[in-house]
Amino acid sequence: MKRFFLRVQYAWQGWAAFFNKEKHGQIQAVVALLVVAAGWYFSISKTEWLFVLACIGIVLSLEMVNSAIEKL
Repeated sequence: MKRFFLRVQYAWQGWAAFFNKEKHGQIQAVVALLVVAAGWYFSISKTEWLFVLACIGIVLSLEMVNSAIEKL
């Protein structure tokens, strides 16, 4: 169980570093928040929420992969 929490800690540190140090990560986070706010304002359906949140997750994860590749 200790190894699991250690892995979660490393993952959390990676997310924090991405959003604190990467300019594009900060931009993507702001845009994601704006999209979520717009979805709430326009009262989108549960199905639309599913697609919006999936797209946000895909974009953020690919941006993280891109940043990692650029660092290499």
